[in-house]
Amino acid sequence: MPQDFAFKVDACDGSARACTYTTPHGLIRTPCFMPVGTQGCVKGVFPQTLAESGASVVLANTYHLLLRPRLEVLEKSGGVRAFMRWQRALLTDSGGFQALSLKNLVKVEEGGIVFRSHIDGTKLHLTPELAMRAQRVFDSTIAMALDECVPSTSPVSRLRAAVDRSALWAERSIACWRKEEEKVAENERALDEHTLDKPTLDKPTLDKRALFGIVQGGLDLSLRRLSAERTLALGFDGYALGGFAVGEHPQERNALLEQVAPLLPQDQPRYLMGVGKPRDLVEAVACGIDLFDCVLPTRSGRTGQAFCFQDDLPRLATRNLRNARYKDDTQPLERTCPCPCCAQGFSRAYLHHLVKAGEMLASMLLSAHNLFFYQRLMTHARTAVKEQRFAAFLNSVREEHDD
Repeated sequence: MPQDFAFKVDACDGSARACTYTTPHGLIRTPCFMPVGTQGCVKGVFPQTLAESGASVVLANTYHLLLRPRLEVLEKSGGVRAFMRWQRALLTDSGGFQALSLKNLVKVEEGGIVFRSHIDGTKLHLTPELAMRAQRVFDSTIAMALDECVPSTSPVSRLRAAVDRSALWAERSIACWRKEEEKVAENERALDEHTLDKPTLDKPTLDKRALFGIVQGGLDLSLRRLSAERTLALGFDGYALGGFAVGEHPQERNALLEQVAPLLPQDQPRYLMGVGKPRDLVEAVACGIDLFDCVLPTRSGRTGQAFCFQDDLPRLATRNLRNARYKDDTQPLERTCPCPCCAQGFSRAYLHHLVKAGEMLASMLLSAHNLFFYQRLMTHARTAVKEQRFAAFLNSVREEHDD
């Protein structure tokens, strides 16, 4: 693990863990949910609101940022964190998932992924080396190796090809990353010489960055094991499980996670990519996962859905504010929620009105509420682990229902 980073397991309850991940851009306490700001913006939510929700990391995407605003703009701006005025940690995905989500605009080659821009049709050849250099420019706290993501239900031959290609790209990613690290080390040595006779406070600092590898393999346990073995052998700073939430049933995913999560190192962060329903997060925490991301909180907010704790307990409820039952309901979404929507006393009736009227404020308020909810859910999970009552917490979450 690079200097300026440290990972500590604070408590375990079964396989569930509560950890502290120290980074140059702040502490990350796990279990941790990372809001998705694909293009350097979490839709409809101010950075200050994100911070107030308790979010310690935001996720952005390499493919999208390379297309717009482009690398040179971000370099001049000091990186994505400075560009979006976000003071805490940033994780950037490498763009591998877009090979799946934009499959009609993509050609996957041994050298990398050739995209036809969804914006203007221009070509972007995303290689492991470009993904690494770009994430350095982005000022990413945590960067991701380039991988190939395919549907989890793909034939074994297709999954094996993706595992092999991801392993090859992982080797190239980490080789490029280490070259860039050596450049940073050389600069640091030069600074040491330059500031040798000056007070320590005058010495500039060069933050280190972490690089995570990604394990693929779909729902095939043997391929997951193979991918984990090849990826761990490269010595990344943390490890992600990709290729989930892309076609499989949650029960299939959870059963596999129980067997795959223990393959990852105990003393490094474990990240489950793209899985985001509240119950699914807690089920994954039970398997030993630390980090999560998903667009679901804000996407649901934009469609009038609010995630809530029922009766202020860790039982979950999903409220669809389009439903006519809320048109004269003067209660807040939750009585004790500290989000801007609930704290300012906006009623369910008012939210129903805003949603039905198509007002932008509905999306903003509900997105903020959902992000606060996700952070509170992770806090509840962490507390349950530390107090050795995670099994009871998981059972209460399993009582989730639509309200």
